[in-house]
Amino acid sequence: MKKLSEMLKENGVPSATGTDGEPLERYYKNLCEMYNRQEGNLHLQDGYNCPICKNKGFIAKAEKTEFGYWTEIKYFCKCQSMRKTIRQMEKSGLKSLISKYTMASYVTTEDWQKNVHQKANDFVKQHLEKTGDNWFYVGGASGAGKTHICTAICREFLLKGLAVRYMLWRDDAVKLKANLTEYAEYDGLMNELKHVDVLYIDDLFKSGYTGESGKQKPTAADINLAFELLNYRYNNLELITILSSECTTSDLLAIDEAIGGRIAERAGRFMINLTADGNKNYRTKNQIGV
Repeated sequence: MKKLSEMLKENGVPSATGTDGEPLERYYKNLCEMYNRQEGNLHLQDGYNCPICKNKGFIAKAEKTEFGYWTEIKYFCKCQSMRKTIRQMEKSGLKSLISKYTMASYVTTEDWQKNVHQKANDFVKQHLEKTGDNWFYVGGASGAGKTHICTAICREFLLKGLAVRYMLWRDDAVKLKANLTEYAEYDGLMNELKHVDVLYIDDLFKSGYTGESGKQKPTAADINLAFELLNYRYNNLELITILSSECTTSDLLAIDEAIGGRIAERAGRFMINLTADGNKNYRTKNQIGV
């Protein structure tokens, strides 16, 4: 950005005193108009082109202060909130899913789908009104659109300016367990998950380990990891936690009563269990967006 004196000289704007006695009000209005005509480069960073501030992020206005003199004041352009959302979307890990998985694209042909969709909308609404529970859980049947509806909820919070973090359990749990002895690395990863405004854990307890029954079963390390993370968020009521899993409430309680109990308590009426009856799996029924 050029120095103010250079900008004034190049654009023929009179000095503060004005060689022709021009008042300071006109001087500062000219200065602000000149600034507002300039092109910025924020669009090169996030791809959002703002016609209002011309990608500078600020709008200049000439105003009279309470002390009676004129000055130039720069205000944040409203595009800053959109740019923040774009940055948070990039950081959340959900960028590839956000445009595809929305509330509008969630199919509601069956009664159970309508129920899930309604609860998701109610969850977003009650949080914005600062009433009710801050956890949302949907578990059970595979291929029933659990990731879809949870991502759609995250999208709504992103658009409201909240920071969102996506955690795919199978991948991120492995990373955390691999760094258990590297305290700085582990704490950095865990603290990010503990403190973010909105945490979405996808496929909780899904791993490659199976028990004697042949069903996937979390290891002791998985349970310890989940408890540390979820217990912190359980004790900090303002944090929003969204979870999807193939585990029902009874499955969670069987795995670890402390974890299952905390999830059930915090989710309350937003604890959804989908029975695996063979009719809910859109992958096998070739239904898109279920």
